[in-house]
Amino acid sequence: LDTLNRQADELAHFAEVFRDMAAEIEEKRTLRHEMETAAAIQRAFLPADVPRGGAADWVEVSARMVPARNVGGDFYDFFRIGERTLAFAVGDVSGKGTPAAMFMGVARTVLKTVTRDVCGAEPLAEGQAGAILTRVNDALAEDNASSMFVTLALGLLDLETCALDLATAGHEEAVLLRVGDAAPELLAVSGPALGLFEGVPIGGRALTLAPGDRIVFATDGVTEAFDRDRHVFGWDRFFGALPDGAATARASVDALFSGVAEFVGDAPPSDDITALVLRYLGPPGR
Repeated sequence: LDTLNRQADELAHFAEVFRDMAAEIEEKRTLRHEMETAAAIQRAFLPADVPRGGAADWVEVSARMVPARNVGGDFYDFFRIGERTLAFAVGDVSGKGTPAAMFMGVARTVLKTVTRDVCGAEPLAEGQAGAILTRVNDALAEDNASSMFVTLALGLLDLETCALDLATAGHEEAVLLRVGDAAPELLAVSGPALGLFEGVPIGGRALTLAPGDRIVFATDGVTEAFDRDRHVFGWDRFFGALPDGAATARASVDALFSGVAEFVGDAPPSDDITALVLRYLGPPGR
């Protein structure tokens, strides 16, 4: 390039254009590497399995998240609190890409911190899930100049009593599948999305699970997945993709993602896709 710069004007101009192209290629290569690193970090923070031992052996949890880009605004989490409580959640941040991923990281951290604080004393008390989302909303809404928000479904399961405390904030994709009942139950939304307005109380719902019952949390990237002809996956396909009977949590997640993949085909992803399934097994012999 230095030699070309000393030649005639045409060659010098070519050298300058080529130098700009080379710089742009190098910049994109660096950015791609940074995004791949960010995606690997995001995946590393997602839990792999519930820590085993004691009452935790009475439950199955399986989850998967596939971002529309390198990084996404969806997340899932599940973690034990003490010996008998299991918290599990799925969230969906507004937007996609890096901004959504950054807000997702904040939302997930706040959720985990508040949940551990509220549920520090066992046993689990009814209404705690709604109280947690109310506090998370206030924390996210404070100084939220970007006006980003997150929809979120949170469950708190007492592993010994089968009691489930559930709250959903602007999040529709929360489903109960009772063992032996072919009709899935869509759980009602109990409050608005988190992060927009402070001081909004969020209610909840108390359930009792029987051995074999499943709770399914997903994001609207599943129900609003599009094929090449812009047909939407929708609720009927969502319910139809969920296996009934004694399907494991892992099999339920696999079936849901397989249903979406078959429907979408080669259409480009329109949103992050996330699903979590909890299956309550109950104590041995119950």
